[in-house]
Amino acid sequence: MERSSTFCARSTARSSVRPRPSARCRSDQRNPAWKQTRASIGRAEDELVAAETAGLARLENAPAFEAIAIDERGGPLRLVVPDPRIFAAHKFWISKQADREPIKRRRDLAQAQAVARLTAQYLEHLPYQADELRVLPQAVFEEAHHLFERPM
Repeated sequence: MERSSTFCARSTARSSVRPRPSARCRSDQRNPAWKQTRASIGRAEDELVAAETAGLARLENAPAFEAIAIDERGGPLRLVVPDPRIFAAHKFWISKQADREPIKRRRDLAQAQAVARLTAQYLEHLPYQADELRVLPQAVFEEAHHLFERPM
C-alpha cells in the first residue's frame, strides 16, 4: 500500500511524498571493498585529491529509497536517496566523532534527529529493524535506535 504524506517545506510550498519500493534491487554496490579507487579525477600534478570520510562507504552502499515529491511549481521531482534510516544512523554516528568540528557535530545531530523523527512518524513501512539495516555496524545501529522511537 502506498501512503501519501504532506510535509511543510522550509518555504511556504507544500510537498507530497509518496514512497515506493525501489524499482530495482540494489545488489550492486557503489563502493565494493574489492574495487580499486582513484584519489583524483585527472592526472595533473596540481589536481584536487579526494578526502576519505569515515563511514561514507556504508552510506554509499545503502539501499536506494525512491520517492516522488512535488516542487514549488507543482511539478513532480523524483528523489533517489540512501535509505533514510541508514542516513539518520550514519549522521548520528558522525555527530559523536570526537575529531569532528563542533559546529558540524551539532548540525549532524540535528539532521539525524529530524530524519529519524520524520521516518518514524510518516514512513511507518520502514521500521528500524536490524535485519533490514545490515549495512550498518551493530554498534552504530544500537546507538541510533532511540532516535526512531515513536512519541506517544
